[in-house]
Amino acid sequence: MDKCLNYIENRMILPLTYDGDFFSFISEYMDKYRNDLADLGAELGKETIDKIKMVSLAVSSAVEEYFKGNPALAYENFRQVLDSIESELTGLNVVKNPSTFFRLRENNQGHSHSFSRGEMFHIPFELRSMVSTQRFSIPGLPSIYLGSTLYVCWEEMNRPNLKNLNCSLYKSTEGLTLIDLGIPPLYVAKYSYHLLEGEANKKKVEELLKTYFILWPLIAASSVKVNNKHHPFKPEYIIPQLLLQFVTNEKEILGIRYLSVNTSNSVNNFPLHHNFVFPVKTVAEKGHCKILNDYFELTPGIPWQVFEIHNSLGLPSGETNNHVMELAIEGMPPIQYGRTDFGKFERLLEEKVSTGKVNI
Repeated sequence: MDKCLNYIENRMILPLTYDGDFFSFISEYMDKYRNDLADLGAELGKETIDKIKMVSLAVSSAVEEYFKGNPALAYENFRQVLDSIESELTGLNVVKNPSTFFRLRENNQGHSHSFSRGEMFHIPFELRSMVSTQRFSIPGLPSIYLGSTLYVCWEEMNRPNLKNLNCSLYKSTEGLTLIDLGIPPLYVAKYSYHLLEGEANKKKVEELLKTYFILWPLIAASSVKVNNKHHPFKPEYIIPQLLLQFVTNEKEILGIRYLSVNTSNSVNNFPLHHNFVFPVKTVAEKGHCKILNDYFELTPGIPWQVFEIHNSLGLPSGETNNHVMELAIEGMPPIQYGRTDFGKFERLLEEKVSTGKVNI
């Protein structure tokens, strides 16, 4: 699998950036990806190559139909392809799905009001008109947006004033089946080399690489930096939103894990930079999704000022899981994440605040 690993290390780079027309860019990118695979056929096998071609063509076709004004046709054709690779969609299994997540909500009312669990859940059905278009957000579709860390939530919100934030911890109460777009290429290579140290793992590496190459068109097309942030229509969101639409119609798939394109992650700290989206699975006139409520418990929103009161007495740093990783921001010296205020706040939520269900 040497050629495949070399391709991952040198040719798979995230996030994608481009100039000019998005459809031309994504079509040319997918064309080049298919052409590159001619040299990898012996390692990946015909069945895998055929799936890669199918998925990459589906990405280009979906964008083209969307540009033609046919969003329904774009989704229907795209859905058929996703149905045919459903085992790969949820079968990456390189990084264990977490059981703990975080959410931020901004409070611009000028006071330190604590949000209830319901207010820290998804936008209620009766306020669905407030849901706007985002990378993994369909207008009018309430969803829960979580991060692996408070830091990535803050970056995704464009760094709001910390004093305006309520922070909540989520815990999953059941196993979560996710479409995993959040594993960076260099980690896949590193993990593969580690497995190959034991000869018995060669088959496992082959299956991992086949799955990753099949998913790469979706990962790449969902990780394109937005060129015109202030324009209402952002073509970079087409594929992520079609994937989210697919999840809403799948009983067994609850959400999507994806990497932030607003932060700088490395092979050693990418779990700090994961985002998660869980769209509602039910429709109602008001209230919240009963199915999502079955999967999560959460804390009420805790205002940042409350954290500062506790921190003034000297809170211990976080010391588990993501907390031991190093975080580097904009050229500043790296710091152990658990020692940051984000890490300390997470530990406070984990150890001192009770989780519970939203009252539905």
